Amino acid sequence: MTIRLKKNQLMLPAIRSQMGDWKYYISSMRMEDIAKRVSYAQEIHKRRELNELLQREVSNRKKYIVKYLETQEQRFFNSIIVGVYKGSPEWYELAIGKNENFDPDDLPDNVKRSLGFLLLSGKEELFAIDGQHRVAAIKDVVRKDVRFKNEEVSVIFVAAKMDSTGKKRTRRLFSTLNRYAKPVKRSYIIALNEDDAIAIVTRKMIEEHPFFSKEIVYIESKNLNKNDYLNFTSLEALYDSLDAYLCHMKPSEWEKFKSIYPGELEVEDYYKRAYDFWDNLTTYFPMLDELRKSMDSVQIIKKYRCKTGGHLLFRPIGLIIVSNAIRMSLDGLTLKNALKRISLVSLELSDEPWSNLLWDKSRNRMYPYIGKESLKVSAQLLYYMIHGKLERIKMTEEKLRKDYAAAIKWDEEKSGKLELPLKVNLSRK
Repeated sequence: MTIRLKKNQLMLPAIRSQMGDWKYYISSMRMEDIAKRVSYAQEIHKRRELNELLQREVSNRKKYIVKYLETQEQRFFNSIIVGVYKGSPEWYELAIGKNENFDPDDLPDNVKRSLGFLLLSGKEELFAIDGQHRVAAIKDVVRKDVRFKNEEVSVIFVAAKMDSTGKKRTRRLFSTLNRYAKPVKRSYIIALNEDDAIAIVTRKMIEEHPFFSKEIVYIESKNLNKNDYLNFTSLEALYDSLDAYLCHMKPSEWEKFKSIYPGELEVEDYYKRAYDFWDNLTTYFPMLDELRKSMDSVQIIKKYRCKTGGHLLFRPIGLIIVSNAIRMSLDGLTLKNALKRISLVSLELSDEPWSNLLWDKSRNRMYPYIGKESLKVSAQLLYYMIHGKLERIKMTEEKLRKDYAAAIKWDEEKSGKLELPLKVNLSRK
């Protein structure tokens, strides 16, 4: 039988498979065909508001994917899962011929019958069950730039019905795909990301800066184990500290910037600034230089990360706090001046304000959960203590005092007004 494609028909190579009670077809489609045929906001909910919620969420995220497609030569998508209803795609099984190297009779039956072609008539209704943002982005880039028309994306087709039972079944698949898709560890993303300039710089620092030559950075998670004296800090904390120091845009713009590779020259510029940052840290904080030079890093880490607290910089969160305070200071001070001032502050965890915010004196341990607010207040207090101008960070002394009190759950009726910590004496050398 010879098949001659009619107008609107589309023939796709496919593999037929089954899992549970879902039969599905694995194929690929040109972006142009996806743009024309696949919707991303179908009526899988009865309530219009719920469908509009999906639509808004797609619109908010698609612009980042569009930017990725337009700027990344090594672009790649995982499979888009497409629901098929209204129409009946036809399956044409592929006959496998025998030759001198291969006998199809040796294949299991399920393999013999799994290869073929899927014929779409053009009357089907197709919608993305998983991959709505990618479909929305594909529609945009194909409309703007013809070079994307023939690029191919992996697609998995499943049959869907839009009666009440079918909608429920489709919603369950939609939620299951998202619920059981285990997120990749953040540390792994930092270790592998080739678009985020700060991730690239972080890896390069670990590989090339002398301070990290002893392999003293923990890779697996942000926090260190209680008795870990092999590692000075973690990969995530180092990333977050460099992220804080190198950021020079509004947070939303900065996150967009980090999603797209900026080019080798710009990455190299960030790396030079990060390298200089760490050179100066080790200059103004002798305990870091002591660790860099020591042949026994374990003993140095034990010395500054001890049972009574130790030095703030020897805790992952402390490194982030100091880096954030330095970033705030750069609006009015040079890096060296900011570090000189911070070096005059007591960064012993057993001293205030750190003993209130970070260190539990009664149990001789870090507080088990230190949230974003405590981290933010800690950085702002450090900035205040080195005579930082609060108006530059849109803060007042009274607001900082109230935030400090809220972070440590201070009861003013019982304990009186909480005072801000003393500023350092800048005349000290």
